Amino acid sequence: MKGKFNISLKSQFIKCENKLEDSIFITGIHRSGTSWIAKILESGTSYLIKDEEIFNPETPLQKTPITRYYQHVGKYNENNYSNFIDSILKHQYSFLDASYKIRNVRNLLHIIKKKTTSTYRNLFKQDSKMLIVEPIGLLATEWFANKYNCQVLIVVRHPAAIISSMKRLNWKFDFDWISTQPMYLNKYMDSLRDELLNPPLHDDIIGQGILVWKILHNFVAKMEERHANWIIVKYEDLAGDPMQGFKELYGRLNLCFTNKVEQSINYYCFNNNPSELPLGQRENNKRNSFDAMMNWKKRLDPNEVKRIYDSINSFSSRWYTEKDW
Repeated sequence: MKGKFNISLKSQFIKCENKLEDSIFITGIHRSGTSWIAKILESGTSYLIKDEEIFNPETPLQKTPITRYYQHVGKYNENNYSNFIDSILKHQYSFLDASYKIRNVRNLLHIIKKKTTSTYRNLFKQDSKMLIVEPIGLLATEWFANKYNCQVLIVVRHPAAIISSMKRLNWKFDFDWISTQPMYLNKYMDSLRDELLNPPLHDDIIGQGILVWKILHNFVAKMEERHANWIIVKYEDLAGDPMQGFKELYGRLNLCFTNKVEQSINYYCFNNNPSELPLGQRENNKRNSFDAMMNWKKRLDPNEVKRIYDSINSFSSRWYTEKDW
């Protein structure tokens, strides 16, 4: 009996590991549209979306070893995070471990919801392939892909669009999240080290946006050079012509592009949807994708656009030409 039990556990572990080979790790700088893309990739498939359940240190409420945005993970520090990440991928959520974060009724309801969801997934979705949406996990992509042998999809978005979104949300960036990771600095930062160690003032959101876009896309460029099998797609190629863009992306991911997918694209992307979502509606993925793609031209004044272009074009020209400005 003991032998059979051990074999069963071993088989369950192998099954859990192998299913990630068909899962997709979706990442890119924050505000790049990863959740929107995942929602459409989910259409007509059996994929399960796990959206920012691993690398976001603030949500969902749970006990986590990840204490910063954009945590770099590699062989040198993986022991700090592996057990936690394994537990999330296996749909484990500890109510007891999360309870210390309860500050109000809203927190309690959130934790109950997460526990209920994880229990359901454990019972009925254990074999599901996953769309693992982790923009905040960008700097851990290489380690994650090597460890779990999953496909990688990185989304690149126009710098003015990212920075205009930061401006709209008044979203300031703490560069200590990256500058206090010496192993990452030594391996990837090279020419940007001085800028990172002397970042723009806290109230200079445009300057902060310029620097964070350069830092994170410097990493993306290095990954693009090192991993020819990874898929790197521009948000604008999907938003500008979603039917054709997603049809091509489905093909690159070896997914079946069905009538249900076409219906989903019409639902989430087309003209009757708003081009600008109200603040706080992160989970609403319906938008007029073409108009939303160009929102930065309304949010930024000409001087801000010029400043961004002059500061970032040497980096962004890898993906964006003059006509994209």
